[in-house]
Amino acid sequence: MKKTISSLLGAGLALVVVMQACNPDPIPEVPPLPDGGAWVECSELDAGACAPGEQCRYVDVYERYLCLRPCDALAQCGDEGVECCGGGEDGGAGGYCQPKDQCDWLRTDAGPGRDGGTGNDGGTGSSDAGSDGVDGGVDAGTQPPVDAGTEPQTDAGTQPPVDAGTQPTPDAGPVVDAGPEPTPDAGPVVDAGPEPTPDAGPVVDAGPEPTPDAGPVVDAGPEPTPDAGPVVDAGPEPTPDAGPVDAGFPGDAGTGTDGGTGTDGGTGTDGGTPPPSSTLIRLMAANISSGNLQSYDPGHGIRIMQGTKPDVVMIQEFNYGSNSSADIRGFVDTTFGPNFYYYRETGAQIPNGVISRYPIIAAGEWTDTQVSNRDFAWARIDVPGPRDLWVVSVHLLTSGAGVRNTEAGNLVNFINANVPQGDYLAIGGDFNTDNRSESCFSTFSSVVTTSSPYPADRNGNNNTNAGRSKPYDHVLVDADLRQYQVATVIGSSTFPAGLVVDTRVYSPISEISPAQSGDSGSTNMQHMAIIKDFLIPGGTTTASITVNSPNGGESWVGGSSHAITWTSSGVVNAKLEYTLDGSAWTTITSSTASSGSYTWTVPNVATSAAKVRVSDASNSALNDTSNASFTITVSGGADGGVADGGTGTGDGLVFLNEVLINEPGGAGAEAYEFVELVNSGGAAVDISGWTISDAVSVRHVFASGTVLGAGRAIVVFGGPAGIPGGLTNAVAASTGGLNLSNSGDTVTVKSGGVTVDSATFGTTLTGTDGVSANRSPDGVNTATFVLHTSLSSSQSSPGVRVNGSPF
Repeated sequence: MKKTISSLLGAGLALVVVMQACNPDPIPEVPPLPDGGAWVECSELDAGACAPGEQCRYVDVYERYLCLRPCDALAQCGDEGVECCGGGEDGGAGGYCQPKDQCDWLRTDAGPGRDGGTGNDGGTGSSDAGSDGVDGGVDAGTQPPVDAGTEPQTDAGTQPPVDAGTQPTPDAGPVVDAGPEPTPDAGPVVDAGPEPTPDAGPVVDAGPEPTPDAGPVVDAGPEPTPDAGPVVDAGPEPTPDAGPVDAGFPGDAGTGTDGGTGTDGGTGTDGGTPPPSSTLIRLMAANISSGNLQSYDPGHGIRIMQGTKPDVVMIQEFNYGSNSSADIRGFVDTTFGPNFYYYRETGAQIPNGVISRYPIIAAGEWTDTQVSNRDFAWARIDVPGPRDLWVVSVHLLTSGAGVRNTEAGNLVNFINANVPQGDYLAIGGDFNTDNRSESCFSTFSSVVTTSSPYPADRNGNNNTNAGRSKPYDHVLVDADLRQYQVATVIGSSTFPAGLVVDTRVYSPISEISPAQSGDSGSTNMQHMAIIKDFLIPGGTTTASITVNSPNGGESWVGGSSHAITWTSSGVVNAKLEYTLDGSAWTTITSSTASSGSYTWTVPNVATSAAKVRVSDASNSALNDTSNASFTITVSGGADGGVADGGTGTGDGLVFLNEVLINEPGGAGAEAYEFVELVNSGGAAVDISGWTISDAVSVRHVFASGTVLGAGRAIVVFGGPAGIPGGLTNAVAASTGGLNLSNSGDTVTVKSGGVTVDSATFGTTLTGTDGVSANRSPDGVNTATFVLHTSLSSSQSSPGVRVNGSPF
């Protein structure tokens, strides 16, 4: 068998490991492949050593980057000692063929490289805060370069270049000094000295120079020349300002039309009095791509963002489709809506970006000197109220705490040089931090607050990697914004410090529909999203309506009664409607008190495209609709709305009765997965051409001539090997497997594209090997699913009743 170094497809090459001289903790050697070949070492900054189709990933147990081949979670990697497991960043499930030692480490999440030991911790290892390896270049000691001592190399002392002294030569750095030199500064942020030469930067100084400022934001000095920026100063100059608003909220405190009379001097709309209303803004950090391409194409992350409805997202790995402008615009439209704004950095392999409900009035990227495939993406957002919101989307490196602190220091410099003190600031994204004591948090604390309390999931866990053991992801805001943080409320659930969105533990999952319980456990989703809510002053208090249920993904039986629920503000009476096809709407009630709940008898018409709409009875423009479609199921047959293949029987009732998602352990055990259908009606139903799907795609199509008799069951297994001997009412999946996800999945039965039945199974029903989920009571189409072991001593009962008797 031919093999490459990592993908096992080409000739083996020897890996040269350069050991650090005199290092008391040498980097572990990578063992050879079982066939004598070797792994290819690579760099996160340059993956050119990897073969086509491979990716450069960090392998914790060997403390280096290796070329790895993507794989499916249950795939075989072709050799002993090589397994398919998490991406190496955090212990996520599946993803890459890599050394078995790494997979064992990921399963315990306690390896020697990143666990508080001597690898990347606070000790003396290769990337720590001591005196070895990567840490000596950016410390607080007296060594060059970039330290805080008195050396002549790029420090903060009195030597050139780029210091804070009084040299007459223009500074060459991005932040200029505060001295009174007569030469204009060359940086983008100008000094506060009284030089007579106009500043060259975009932000002007506060001195009394007579020359008009060239920046968009004007100073507070008493110069007689009109300012050229759109926002005017608060000084007493006699010349009219060129900006639209003066000194705040909106009237000025100067001498133009004020003096305490008319509409000025602190009365009416002037004098800096803030508007009395407030605006709720939800911020999200989201590195929730999935699949093997670090993109949002698989849809798991899309559903999470749709269900949680953020207003501003600091997004990482911002890839979708071909990454064309049309595809990215389509992603934003689908996930958030056509009125949202976005910025996505260019020329990056895994770009950062910002998506906002509010206008982005400026955006760009600041260089991350530690990595070549992404930068810091920033945006200035015109949120309601007198202040703008600056957000920065970050994706720090996994290679060590010292490198992350360097990135943090660089970003803090950019922020200090560009973000006005009076505006709000948020830094959000994937920090890849192993713990909350890393030095980067101390560095960030100069511009944002980093203290507790921290967002948490339904179970109180505030860690965010896939294994839920490390705080990788964060939304950090400055003190100006932190004072306005409020609890995150979704449906009937409240999260006092914000939410870690893990769909595997969120309950009820319908509150964040169309998100599914298995989304956060999807292949290579290595992070959980973070949400924080803020009630900022300013804006206009408006009426609102939000539909809570049905909000997408539900399966309701025609003729049954369910509560339509919603939340509203400023609405007295509500109008309720439903659609079966997404376009034609039928009125449920033209006016009912907007109490938040209304009992509805579901129409007896089968559809997979149903939605409800709740609107203000006196203002139809104020409304909200289910986020996604829900399903209505009815009795099978020509008169029940579900095709029966032309038998004309009319009273069959076919539904999901038992599903085994988590197959028994062992290689090849996927063949034992099964889906059981039962017809509890009084007549046979022709199910030819009917399909069974999981959350991803169709897994089985029933063969022509398949008829399910009245009172009978039929079982579809993942493969022929899974069918028990003597079971005659069973077939193997037509596509070769059911591919059900042990972290949760949705199983759907359709006839001619119309949903007959659908059920979503969370981890409580899929977490035990070999134990199925069964209706309770058994054989009742409206019953809920429970673990089979709660009904019987047996783990499952495919093709027969729970008690072992035949259907």
